[in-house]
Amino acid sequence: MTPTPNILVVTDAAGGRVLCDGLARFKLDARAACDVPAVQAQLKARRTDLVVLDLMLPSVQALALTRELRTAFKVPVILISDHGTAAERVVGLEMGADDCMDRPLIVRELVARIRTVLRRTGVASAAHSGRVRFDGWELQRSERHLRSPAGVPVALSNAEFQLLSTFLQAPRRVVSRDDLALRAQGQVSAVASRSIDLLVSRLRHKLGTEAERGPLIRSVRGVGYLFDAQSVEALA
Repeated sequence: MTPTPNILVVTDAAGGRVLCDGLARFKLDARAACDVPAVQAQLKARRTDLVVLDLMLPSVQALALTRELRTAFKVPVILISDHGTAAERVVGLEMGADDCMDRPLIVRELVARIRTVLRRTGVASAAHSGRVRFDGWELQRSERHLRSPAGVPVALSNAEFQLLSTFLQAPRRVVSRDDLALRAQGQVSAVASRSIDLLVSRLRHKLGTEAERGPLIRSVRGVGYLFDAQSVEALA
């Protein structure tokens, strides 16, 4: 059974209550926060699948928070603005936002956009599922079994398993070497950051290369890597 998506709404207190009530009518588990300490406390207290962030909230530097949410917490973000300009939307997207909406909000449209982002990123299901399928591959987390599209078992070391799990939480998103090293090896150092390249190379070799698209794991020069799976889904 797929878990109910957990949504964090970051806006003023009155707006947060209205939006949370509206999202609840569409079977989304929503709670609100109106400043950065409250956001951080919510993120630490429970799983968060997506953040709806008000660009106009005075107590929050929204664009900086967007970058932190995407880089440090790996949480998808939908920005809300008051008739935002094209430049404002572009900056928000460059900071890592997954979508932008202007007021006045239509709750049904917001729900549709939330579900679209969650499907695209795979966060609401695959990041927390025991079994995940991606581009024909299947990973069973509890037993750490990886099976190829042809049904062939592929052995993974502990570090390779952690690395693949990290990629599955951020499909089609650039992840830095330091972040990969932290999650795969439990530390960040110059040695760990350099050795992550070797670890990625080993995992890339095991995942193979598709003739039309190339490798699943792509290098992003000077930054890190991108897991280019076209589909990521949880399995019952």
